[in-house]
Amino acid sequence: NFIGGSYIYPSNFAWALRRSFEGFRVNNLTNAKVISGGLLCADFTGTCDDSGRVYLTDTYNQGKVNAGWEAIKATYGTYPVNGWGQHVYISGCCRLDDPVYLTVPPFLIGSALYKFYLDCFHDAAVLADGDATKKVFVTEWGWATNPGGMSQVDQAFNIGVAMDVYNTTTYIGAATYFTLHDNPAAGLNYGLRLADDTPKQSWGTFCTKNAGTCCAN
Repeated sequence: NFIGGSYIYPSNFAWALRRSFEGFRVNNLTNAKVISGGLLCADFTGTCDDSGRVYLTDTYNQGKVNAGWEAIKATYGTYPVNGWGQHVYISGCCRLDDPVYLTVPPFLIGSALYKFYLDCFHDAAVLADGDATKKVFVTEWGWATNPGGMSQVDQAFNIGVAMDVYNTTTYIGAATYFTLHDNPAAGLNYGLRLADDTPKQSWGTFCTKNAGTCCAN
């Protein structure tokens, strides 16, 4: 319901996933994998429904009833999704260890708060699909340092907490940070580096938590 946004019905999304999956298999592209488009996870209500699980579950239900997903599973041994995409934007205002989070649902703080939404999404996906070996791919995640908003110090702290969660959660297939550089013209200041390529404090945290694999400054 956001102005300027768009929406695709779960039934249409189910068909798109089936067609993609089927196209790969028919053309013997057996190494190609279908990851569901990243579903938004944002802490609007502090419940599991914020995780993206509602739309994901609706997609599976529509796929099984209206998009021939059961036939796909009978033919190929799996529903037409090899992994689940999730966009994770949690605690956009504050540090993840802000005590205020203990006063509002889900009454968690720090890494437990962040992982809560990942678990909600993953648990729903496994319930709908039945295959617990499939992974969650976090196709976007991050924090913005907008003027008057979150500081670089707090951004770096949250990134460190999130990466500790990703690095220790076995069902995470990958986590792609949004984004490398700030884009002030678009009002997108999520970068690990400023628009002029100067590293933010979060750059060092990201490199350290990423096993030191970042490019050198």
